[in-house]
Amino acid sequence: MIHEMLQQSLCPREVEGFFPQLFLVLLCQVSFSTELKNKEVLAFWKENQQDQLTPVRSAVQSMRVLLRNVGFESQELAIKEQGGWDNLLHAQHHLNGVRTVAREMMQTSRRLRSTLFYHLLNHLSVEDPMSEMVAMVMFVEMLNCTDLGDTVDCAVDIFPMYLQSQCVGMPRLVLKTLYELSERPNTARKILTLMPDIMACLEHIESNAVSVAMLVLNNLFQLLERKTLSLNALALAPKLRLLFDNESDTVRELSMYFFQYVMGLVTGAEQKKMKKEVWESLLPLIFHLHDQKENVAKAAQEALSFAGCFLKWQELTELAQNAEPWEISKWLLERKRSKTKDFLRQSEAYLQSPQDILRQDAVRFIGLIGQHVDERGIREHIKQVLEGSRKDASPQVSSLAAQTSFLLEERRTSSRFSLWWLCFLLPSAWRKRHSAPRRDS
Repeated sequence: MIHEMLQQSLCPREVEGFFPQLFLVLLCQVSFSTELKNKEVLAFWKENQQDQLTPVRSAVQSMRVLLRNVGFESQELAIKEQGGWDNLLHAQHHLNGVRTVAREMMQTSRRLRSTLFYHLLNHLSVEDPMSEMVAMVMFVEMLNCTDLGDTVDCAVDIFPMYLQSQCVGMPRLVLKTLYELSERPNTARKILTLMPDIMACLEHIESNAVSVAMLVLNNLFQLLERKTLSLNALALAPKLRLLFDNESDTVRELSMYFFQYVMGLVTGAEQKKMKKEVWESLLPLIFHLHDQKENVAKAAQEALSFAGCFLKWQELTELAQNAEPWEISKWLLERKRSKTKDFLRQSEAYLQSPQDILRQDAVRFIGLIGQHVDERGIREHIKQVLEGSRKDASPQVSSLAAQTSFLLEERRTSSRFSLWWLCFLLPSAWRKRHSAPRRDS
């Protein structure tokens, strides 16, 4: 075994020559061993019964002997005192152990730190699913602590590949590092070139990483000049709009506030293009006025109000300030009949929302569209859509879909339908307010 070979009396200078490579190989070996399935471990040790150490313990022991052999007894002891060696032995805490090892290795000579760093950089230049997470954890810890001058420039070259990584936790790890770099004036500008990559990863990374990505982008936006700022704001807008329906209420809230922010950044020729993005955002924001999370509903209200200012529609701003989704919906359809098909497409997506209240709002809005259209093809499509919603798991949604279908069918034959229709579809709060008996003044 390697640890037995290292325990032989080797000259520290001889060991130092291959120390960086061997140290990193052993660290990656620890990671590989902790991920082995039980049956793989048993199969391995069935053939090596004379050994008393498990694979992971053998790799950790080899690392400790190696450190002592090179004269790093203080680092080996410090890692032990911080629980680093024990953490390396357990899959659940393994990466914490890697971080401890990395921090202690930063206490070695600048020459050795530099050698370790560039060996890690070379290792990460080629994707290796078996060890890339351990190597990246070590790399970013050294990046955050190191005093090597051009390390950030080197990191910028490899980070795009790992922002697209399918490895669980990898994009978030990279984004957290970028956030820390974006907080420092001397490094923030060096990562500006990564803005397109950060925007691109918003579409596929996990929710907790999306929040970090938006924080990074917010910091980087502060560094852009006016024209570049406008172009990047326009590029980011559609990606933020897609996050309005994210499973995380934190992401939904942040994306709406960020969307409001970028609306105000667009200038010149980009404003016309931005209007299309704002139009696409209106109906999702209207629906989220009823979001089950109050903070998200508030963010939707503020973004909708600002959208009215951006579009120069004072009436929309006033309606948004009063948070009256039904009145806004009616106003929207009356103002833009030409976009009826687009509104129908958007509202259909909300029939799949995990929130019952948003599915109910979608049914109501589809019913409102059905009231306004005469085209037979659209009416038939609406009929089919509502028929599907009658099978919704929520009794409130399925019942509402059934009643809406019935009322739409009745509308075609009843000349006295309009009043009945409006009374049915108005939200309960509105009905109560307007049905209350008036007092004489």
